[in-house]
Amino acid sequence: MDNEEVLIYKGFRILCVAELRGELHKLNVLAAKHNASIIIHTGNFGFFDEKSVSRIHESYLRHIIAFSPLVGEQVKEKVNRLSKVSPANEFSGEGKLIDYVQHEILSELPRFLKGELKFNVPVYTIYGMIEDTSVINRFKLGIYKIPNLHLIDESNVYDINISELNLNLCLFGLGGSLNISKLFFHGTYDDSIQAEVNKIPSDHRLNDNFFVPTSGDPGNLWITLLQIGRFIKTVSDHFSTNPSASKNSVKLFITHSSPSKESLLGHLGIFLKADYIISNSLHFLYSSSYNELSICPNYEFFKNKFIDSKLQLIKIWKNIKSTIELITEKEENPNKQEISELFEIALNCFDRIPISSSTLAPNSSLTVKNGNPKDFTSSTTNKNIIPLSLYNKTSLANDPVISKRQNDAYYSAFQNLWHFNLCDLNNGYIVLNVQDSRFQMESFSTGFDFSFRNLSTSEQETQSDNELSDIIKGIQSMNPNSAGYPDESFEAGQRDNHGRAVDADVLEERDDEGITIKNEDEKGHDTSYDGGDENNSSDETSFDKRTERHKGSNKYNGRGRGGKNNGHRGRGNSRGRGRGSSRGRVRSGRS
Repeated sequence: MDNEEVLIYKGFRILCVAELRGELHKLNVLAAKHNASIIIHTGNFGFFDEKSVSRIHESYLRHIIAFSPLVGEQVKEKVNRLSKVSPANEFSGEGKLIDYVQHEILSELPRFLKGELKFNVPVYTIYGMIEDTSVINRFKLGIYKIPNLHLIDESNVYDINISELNLNLCLFGLGGSLNISKLFFHGTYDDSIQAEVNKIPSDHRLNDNFFVPTSGDPGNLWITLLQIGRFIKTVSDHFSTNPSASKNSVKLFITHSSPSKESLLGHLGIFLKADYIISNSLHFLYSSSYNELSICPNYEFFKNKFIDSKLQLIKIWKNIKSTIELITEKEENPNKQEISELFEIALNCFDRIPISSSTLAPNSSLTVKNGNPKDFTSSTTNKNIIPLSLYNKTSLANDPVISKRQNDAYYSAFQNLWHFNLCDLNNGYIVLNVQDSRFQMESFSTGFDFSFRNLSTSEQETQSDNELSDIIKGIQSMNPNSAGYPDESFEAGQRDNHGRAVDADVLEERDDEGITIKNEDEKGHDTSYDGGDENNSSDETSFDKRTERHKGSNKYNGRGRGGKNNGHRGRGNSRGRGRGSSRGRVRSGRS
């Protein structure tokens, strides 16, 4: 653990960057440009040396080459042409991937190790998902050292005293991706490192009786539960020995994966009382600044994210617990006590997550066998849940004191815990400027490129405008309340309420759906209006061709219209189609 005094120039400025991918000299350029006091990096730093290419598996190496800013485009094109799924490449004689990239430089780190380049300001970084585990372990063991470069991991917490502002920063974090299915899988370890450790003078060696190597494979790193246990213990011990740091420091939790997506990391930040969480890995074009209140529909949704993650962890723990117990009980294992302790610390941290009664069914496989389904209530849910522990028989979340504290911590974090998710360095970065104990954010981004819209021709733009106009007219034609529709009086050339043309000489009655109604009397004769009957003509020759509506009833007790012989046709209950009622609307027609 390091205590550092940092020089202040026009305030304390924290440059936050991500995805450097080996272009380490850019940190000095940006630090000078923004007068940075320190730099925080959130993963994929470029932890590669000259031998990394030979150690990294081909599938990971392809990805590293494709996104490396230090590898030329010609090499990338050659690598892209190589494909194991293409039979043609098996006989093309183009060689293997290693033949193209064995002399490529994946990182400027070797030049910093040799002293050819140096960092002008302190750099604090975690490792990302795409790094070389062997290189990182060499830094952890003290084989590799670079002035002003500080690795944030499960074993190191950094206090930065800003005396001019009477403020202390506390940096802690975890590197690598988080995958729940890999929490109990450590990966591979380079045994050749131990020979290099033995060459280090004893007074310069890492003072740690139990070394936790970086988990993962060269080129693919992840977080394990053992690391989480060590991480919690390191931070807790640091705050225990420095009570003032715990109370007065501004705590920055640095992660590679976004805690908003990986809820176990989010719970970890809340458990350790972080003030800010800085992460990346989403690869957006802009850096994001938010709290959970701004992205979650409600508080219950926020809590359910932790519950879902806990249930996933319980499913795995249920199947692997016996294996872990065998490892921790082996007499020949010299570190069994430390392993048991770290596992229990990590498990207990996540076991505190309370689970509501509506989350699980009474017969769920995640409940203990002696749980009584009849007693499966809100107060007993956590008693029946399989505890995340090597020793405990019931869940810690069942303790009302622990449960209340956890819910209070969740509610406070829901509103007050602030997240910064960084975009890749080639897209932008942020600067936290600390003045008068206030953290001001400055965001920089290359932005989204809209120049592609200038490639469209004027004809295409005109066509697009015409299409939009046609859509609007189509919507208006379907809406009888739109402007331009006629009233209910029908004239020649006008339209009815359904937008259909109306002939002033022949006015067909239509139902509510606009369908012409054909009417028959009781004997089956058509009584529809046919233009009039001379033998039954009415003296009311001045009756306008317009129809008027009035209330009345007919023998069908429905809606009708006066026709020949004053016969009313309509829809009623006694016969025909339609809706019947005792009161109907009747249209008068010419008799």
